[in-house]
Order: sequence, then C-alpha cells, then structure tokens
Amino acid sequence: MLPEAGWLSEETRDDAGRLSREWVWIVDPLDGTKEYASGVAEYAVSIGLVHVDRVVAGGVLNPATGEGAVAVDGVLMPFGMPPLVQPPADLSSATAVVSRTEMASGSAARFARCVGQIVPMGSVAYKLLRVAARANQLTYSAEPKSEWDICGGVALIEAAGLRYRRLDGRPLLFNQRDTRVPSGAVAGPVDLVEAFLECTGRD
Repeated sequence: MLPEAGWLSEETRDDAGRLSREWVWIVDPLDGTKEYASGVAEYAVSIGLVHVDRVVAGGVLNPATGEGAVAVDGVLMPFGMPPLVQPPADLSSATAVVSRTEMASGSAARFARCVGQIVPMGSVAYKLLRVAARANQLTYSAEPKSEWDICGGVALIEAAGLRYRRLDGRPLLFNQRDTRVPSGAVAGPVDLVEAFLECTGRD
C-alpha cells in the first residue's frame, strides 16, 4: 500500500528522502519501553499516515491489553476498550492521565493545578488512544515528544472529534526535518483543551 510513501520510525535510520514525499508512514513499534521492560501493561504500537505534513489515518494498539483503535477518513473505530467514562463538568473536575516519567521528574506537576486530578500512565500513544476512546478524560505532557510518539494517537484524537494542541500555540506538523516536537501538549474535548491552555497561559 502506497509504495511511494516515505518512512519515519524510531527504530530505523532516518532517510532525508522522506521530506520530499507527499505520503509518509510514521511508526513507533514500541512506545513505552520502560513500562514494557518493567512488565507494566501501558505500552503501545503506533502507526500514522501523513499527507503533506498532516496525519490523515492511524492506529494504536496495546498488545498487552488488547485495547486499540484505528482512524480512517475521519472515522474512529475502537476495539477492546473499557467502558466510557463520564465527561467532567469542567476542567477543575477533570482527571488527566500524565506521563509516569514526567510525574517522577516533577515536570508534570507544573500544570497539576489546572485539573482536578492527575493519574500516572505510560506510553503517550496509549494515553492518546484512551482519551480518543473516552476511556480517560484528558491528557497533557509538559515535555517535548518525537513525531513517532504521537502521530498515530493524534489521528485517533482528531477522528474522535477531540483536539490536540501544542502548549506553545504553534501548529502541529509532521514529517519535519527535526522530528522532535519542541513543546508540551494537551489532548481531549475541545472545551477542556481550551480551558487548559488558558490556565497554563497564566504562568
């Protein structure tokens, strides 16, 4: 499928030829390596398909739990997911799933005041999957991520009618020369995301 597409992955040597390709696959075969090595079932395989710097399709699978979802043509198709959680009344009553590593380092604590509760969780792709499928309410990250960490998950978030926003306000573009996205981000329902950005902007 799409033999002319470029390729970007954490596990393979980067080929600058992808920058001239209209279509690019962005893949992380194992997001959440620390959790995998520790036997914590919070890791995922993430695949995104990018067309001219925008993700248009993707999939995320947690092979340990069987949770997953695919997004194609703006339609989200989840499978193996737990029951939906009740949406919060407002940001102050929202629970955000946040990187276990960022919790340990203290970087996630900077924005903890903006939400009602924070819960540690591994793999950013897995967190995006759970928010897209409404198994969790919100997720945010305080630290930069690589394109392969988030591409598949962003496809799910957008197909679910939710929003992913960089904290620095810049647009999220994929298949860039520098594959590091130099900003934290927030993902979830539009009203919660906008309220979170307003909260973080008060710093």
